[in-house]
Amino acid sequence: MKIHEIHNVQENVLREPIAGRFAMAFLLMGSATMLLYFFVALGVASQVNEYFGYAKEVRDSAVSGSSILGNLSSIKATSAWLEPLKIMGLSFLIFGIAISFALSILKTLRLRLQIMSEFVEMHVERK
Repeated sequence: MKIHEIHNVQENVLREPIAGRFAMAFLLMGSATMLLYFFVALGVASQVNEYFGYAKEVRDSAVSGSSILGNLSSIKATSAWLEPLKIMGLSFLIFGIAISFALSILKTLRLRLQIMSEFVEMHVERK
């Protein structure tokens, strides 16, 4: 292998694969989704704290339209979509990591293995 061919192979190793861009997009979407989940969960936690701040008897005897029942309905409504949001964020993160590993890292390792084997062959041929 000649020097200019070695440089071409090295450029292929250093060039970011297209799948790396997709992996970064999924990792970014997963991080943003998990950040959104975190802040919404903080808001729900404050509502839960306010709801359970009342005595059990007060919560049970709350009349329709009271702020106590409004908090309870808000907590239940938010909890219905909050867990799927978390699962979606984790799925984006895991998928981004999988793409990064399966396509980007393995391709880079194969090219580096090719370079090392060709260097070894060149070294053996010289002796």
